[in-house]
Amino acid sequence: MCSLKVLHPDGSPSRTLLRLMGERGCTRGHLLDYLQTLGNAEALQCLKAPALQVLIQPQSVALVCGHNLRLCCHAVGQSPVQYQWFKSKEEVPNGSAPDLVIAPVDVKDSGFYVCRVNCGDSFEFSQWAQVDVLDVSVPCGQSSEGRLKVAIQPQSQMLHAGQTLQLECGAVGRPIPRYQWHRNGVPVANAKRRKLTIPHVTHDNQGGYRCEIMSGAERTWSKEVQVVIDMGQFDATKGKQALEIRSSLSERRALNDPVQPSDTDQVHSLQWAKAHELPESMSLDFECGAQIKLGFAAEFSNVLVIYTHIIKKPAELSSCQAHVTDFPQELDVDPKEMNRETPEETGVYLLSSSLPQHCLYTRLGSLQKLKEELEFTVYLRGTSPAMDDDDVVCWTKKVNIGKPLIARLDLHEATRQNSCLHTCLMPHSPGQSPATVHRTHQHPKEHPAGLPSPQCHHLHVPAVGGVEHGHGNTGCSKVARSTSMPIEASDDMDELQTAFINSLQLQQS
Repeated sequence: MCSLKVLHPDGSPSRTLLRLMGERGCTRGHLLDYLQTLGNAEALQCLKAPALQVLIQPQSVALVCGHNLRLCCHAVGQSPVQYQWFKSKEEVPNGSAPDLVIAPVDVKDSGFYVCRVNCGDSFEFSQWAQVDVLDVSVPCGQSSEGRLKVAIQPQSQMLHAGQTLQLECGAVGRPIPRYQWHRNGVPVANAKRRKLTIPHVTHDNQGGYRCEIMSGAERTWSKEVQVVIDMGQFDATKGKQALEIRSSLSERRALNDPVQPSDTDQVHSLQWAKAHELPESMSLDFECGAQIKLGFAAEFSNVLVIYTHIIKKPAELSSCQAHVTDFPQELDVDPKEMNRETPEETGVYLLSSSLPQHCLYTRLGSLQKLKEELEFTVYLRGTSPAMDDDDVVCWTKKVNIGKPLIARLDLHEATRQNSCLHTCLMPHSPGQSPATVHRTHQHPKEHPAGLPSPQCHHLHVPAVGGVEHGHGNTGCSKVARSTSMPIEASDDMDELQTAFINSLQLQQS
């Protein structure tokens, strides 16, 4: 009858037999006799009592100094059972009883404990139990075996930037409590210990800290403390009001006063412009008939932006791209951010609205580290309808733009006649928008490496009262520019220097 149960979808001959035996009051011994008669050795092995079995496992606990520690382990076997307690790998003295008692407990007793149980030739180890002893004084008579209770509260701290933050929290309870630190209500990553340590703190580490404590189904919180980073390092002025600076000016002055331009500011702007010369834009002609335009802009005095644009594409090429590469190693340029379609992708934000569109942009930093002239390669790739999709044709050209944005004032050189402003087609300057420049004259000769000769223009500088001043006829077209546009200098440097020195004398008097 039991074997026929196998024909049912959810039938089980074994469960049917056990149910029938239970209804007839059969014991475990009767079942062993039946299985032995049937010769089912595998089933007999499942019902055979183990030679040694640990019934009670020791439990992790957290308590305070001065209380009594008790860890319990109980096992049964076919013969008398022997016990031996261990702390880590060392035997605990007098630890040969089922219960390990340490009275009173001390901080040095913290650690992991395990019990080895022997029965004849068989032995078993209990589970590991963690003991956490808190070094804190508690009122007499308070038991550590009760419910979860916070025994150590964290303390507010005020630190300098770079110091180490250490917060401590502790609770008593069984099983041993678990911890999670929170900052401003957000859990701190990898902060699951009683002690929270953050080396080299910064201003971002300040805020309100508290610890969540859990033990079994119970949960509680420590008090919230404030961690303040005092960014100052000078002990002499710590906690004191800053000194007030007074002057003898006849009129009140403030940092938010509007800027009043003067002749001195004009001289400063022109000297700054002369000290940061940009390379001229240029056109590169390739053998395939393609023509590429190279332009330059300065985001800072040591940051150069190069942008490329294809102004002529041969008819036989279906597509072509121009990239710049092979820059000196001392420059700060990320290969992943070169030849991008938008300035923002290269990290350029100050000039993003003033740069020409539909170009590829590359940002070069650390120009002050440039040891030689800046030389790089323009790499042109093209494909044609007659070629396979994976086949491309490449052309390269070497370009040398000297030392861009080099600080060159020429203050000690002789007076230059017919000095004029050299600009490019698309001029830019550190932190300024591009200015409109009109070309009226080009020199037919070209410099080496395909660089066109500088274009000659004349800068009109507005003087006080709106009167414009300039040099005599020099064969250069006049260009109206804003005096705050530091591209390159134009006036005679001796005149600039004389005006600058006179302005200083006036200020001193």
